[in-house]
Amino acid sequence: MWDDGEPPRFIERAPTSRPDDSGWLMVSGSESEQFMEDPTNFRIVHVRQLVDRFPPLKAVVDAPAGSSFHLRDDAYVAD
Repeated sequence: MWDDGEPPRFIERAPTSRPDDSGWLMVSGSESEQFMEDPTNFRIVHVRQLVDRFPPLKAVVDAPAGSSFHLRDDAYVAD
């Protein structure tokens, strides 16, 4: 997602106990099972970098833990 510029199509905010962790988990939806099983394929990115790169995230970035959304057209809608 980050390297090829695909937008995150599925996002979920998980509870976290670390103040520096937003809890957001994001995938493009095109990742293979093999890709998802390899932890080296994932990276930590500051949420504001994601919003800058994918502006539709701004509308949902403050949603509480437990929220999940998917990209429909150019906007995130709740699951």
